[in-house]
Amino acid sequence: MLGGYAIASSPIAAFPDLAQLISIAAQSAVNVTTAVVRTNWASALLVRAGNGTVLNVQATNFSGNAGFLVGYNAPAIPADGALTPALVVDCVPIAAYGSVRISDQPGLGTNYTQGIVYFFTSAATGYTKASGNIAGSIRAVMVQ
Repeated sequence: MLGGYAIASSPIAAFPDLAQLISIAAQSAVNVTTAVVRTNWASALLVRAGNGTVLNVQATNFSGNAGFLVGYNAPAIPADGALTPALVVDCVPIAAYGSVRISDQPGLGTNYTQGIVYFFTSAATGYTKASGNIAGSIRAVMVQ
């Protein structure tokens, strides 16, 4: 007894549904694999040419130019110029010589339906791709 409440000797006994929940979680964890895709001294990274889910992305800007790290839903790295706004999934500012992290853990991740692309842009907005002024490293962890 603790404060007038009985304490079960086992949390499983106190919460019978807990055993089933733990079993389901363990099976799910076994069936999920992740892949790490990375690049160094580049302005873009094609993570996957098809659909997938990204758990987190880390990027470091090796240049003296600030800009944006953009996550784009496409099967290939887009050409410089205006981007289709509906395909911009993530857009975060990155400082000169700075680092950023986009993390969806412990959530379900970010789903991409066409392809998974991340790139740096030095344009005034994340909806325009202007490569060539920022290079760095991009590292993405995705669910396979």
